[in-house]
Amino acid sequence: MKFWAPCAPLPENCGQCSCAVWAPFSRTAYRCRLDATSIVDAFIPPGFPEEFKDLKVPLYVVATDFQSWHQVVFNNGQLRSAIAGSIAIPTLFKPVSYANHLLVDGGVVNPLPLDQADIDTDFLIGIDVNGDPSEGITKTDHRALDIWFGSAQIMMHSLTAHMMAAYPPDVYVRPHVADFGALEYWRAREIISRGDADKERFKRILDRKIEDYIAERIPVTGSK
Repeated sequence: MKFWAPCAPLPENCGQCSCAVWAPFSRTAYRCRLDATSIVDAFIPPGFPEEFKDLKVPLYVVATDFQSWHQVVFNNGQLRSAIAGSIAIPTLFKPVSYANHLLVDGGVVNPLPLDQADIDTDFLIGIDVNGDPSEGITKTDHRALDIWFGSAQIMMHSLTAHMMAAYPPDVYVRPHVADFGALEYWRAREIISRGDADKERFKRILDRKIEDYIAERIPVTGSK
């Protein structure tokens, strides 16, 4: 039985990043764009595989080619460069030059890549960490940066809705992370802790789906 669960991974801890990373609202952070490859190197654990072929579980990494405006999907070659390109948020990170592409964050074109997840799977699982407007629904004193990132979230929400209509997941989870800012990486432990409650609910839903699948009581939408 195979599972695919596209999501945006959240780092747990990092003790090697500069203050500009952990204080992204400082002038330092906006005066220079961050290097995504250095961030990846700082966060990944020792012994992390160098290439996709070294992974035990197949992985598809989605990035955006800034020059062609198209989605780029990596499933072979260097892992770190592909991951760096996929997290290179425009304006915050420098674009990543790799494999004849100038890469920025994959969320620009495909924030929840169910199309890539729906490949040779029995269960299609979507984990949406884009958030929702609930926390700021009555707020009116938005800063310019809030408007920029909020607009990006609205765009990603729309793209995700279209993707879910085309590739409906068997299990869909939307962790409650709306009150975390898009750049608040230093709150990683809080974000992970917030997801624990949703994790238990997700496990219960998935257990029921697996039981029904084994008993042949339900069809699944993923590819066979």
